Amino acid sequence: MTTFRVSKPAPFPSLDVEHWVLEASAGTGKTFTLEHLVVDLVLEAGLPLEKILVVTFTEAAALELRRRIRDKLQELRDLRRDQDSGGPAWVLDEAARARLDGALLGFDRAVISTIHAFCQKVLQDSAFDAGRLFRQTRVNEDELFSAVFREQLRTDLSATAADRAFLEEALAFAGSAEALETLLREAWKARAVLVPGADALVQARAAVDAFPSEALLEEGAL
Repeated sequence: MTTFRVSKPAPFPSLDVEHWVLEASAGTGKTFTLEHLVVDLVLEAGLPLEKILVVTFTEAAALELRRRIRDKLQELRDLRRDQDSGGPAWVLDEAARARLDGALLGFDRAVISTIHAFCQKVLQDSAFDAGRLFRQTRVNEDELFSAVFREQLRTDLSATAADRAFLEEALAFAGSAEALETLLREAWKARAVLVPGADALVQARAAVDAFPSEALLEEGAL
């Protein structure tokens, strides 16, 4: 069968570099580069598609990337003429077509997913090592947070008189249980510290005690 050449996108990262970072704004070609990089790994590095890990953030982005990678593999497999404009190019000979066939036939085994879906798969595949159940269901984190928050309202946050007094102050500050839940959820997502540790409290008290309020009052500065 005839051998064809297909130009690589320019500029295109070199696989000779062990580590590199692709940084770009929205709409500037990150997905385009990633789909061609996967093709390059299949054709040039000879990697089976199931040995390549491709993860992204959202379900929509994962589906789009999966579709575009498959379409590109199929496009190259069906190519019947040169598309060489000079410079670096993929050589589509019998060996390359065999690698493309293998990637298309095994495409369902390819890991092209969101980060959380990949992590869930690793935990399921390593259930014994991780000490987890074989069957696990990924839940909505907002719904789970809401359930845990309301359980804490009934239990730990109402266990003693001091706990109840603290909860009343928090509810008065937030305005309602729903507002407090929203505040805590956003703080949890931002990994914020709402209640400082003992050392921070000691430092804060020391700073207040050391503040020269009386002297400033006498000077009329306060």
